[in-house]
Amino acid sequence: DLAEVGQYGPYFSLSKQRPVMMSSGPLVVDGQPIAILAAELNLDSLSEIVRRGTTGRQTIQSYLVNSANLFVTQPALESDPAVLRKANFTAPIRSCLGGGSDGARAEDFRAVDALVFYRWVADAQLCLVTQIDRAEALAATRSVTLQFFITGLIALAFLVLLVLLFVPE
Repeated sequence: DLAEVGQYGPYFSLSKQRPVMMSSGPLVVDGQPIAILAAELNLDSLSEIVRRGTTGRQTIQSYLVNSANLFVTQPALESDPAVLRKANFTAPIRSCLGGGSDGARAEDFRAVDALVFYRWVADAQLCLVTQIDRAEALAATRSVTLQFFITGLIALAFLVLLVLLFVPE
């Protein structure tokens, strides 16, 4: 229908070697559509927006995946732009593209054990993914556990010392 505005993509542009979107709409004169105007939208700023808030950790990253299982934004830990042409068929992505929004421990697209949180954005037909490598996520827990263990050993040693000093033989 000439009177409707449309959006297409995001899809991988072979000529630009990056994801792009197209938007189109009618040119109307005297209430009659006479032509279609189309524009290619640059997604670089979208990549920057998706990456906001992922600082402070080494392996945390957010990215978008389209309904064809292709990356729309460049994952932070993958510097090669060729990743944008590779399909992502990990379990969390399959679940997300099926309309799910959840979190899971799973292998990510790099085959690294990660904590992956995803949300289906139906209006855009995109999956928003935020993930962190499991080792980094659990490092703080290990540190606290070690501190509790050391504190417990010190307390036990102190109790043994008190018993030896104050209990008659």
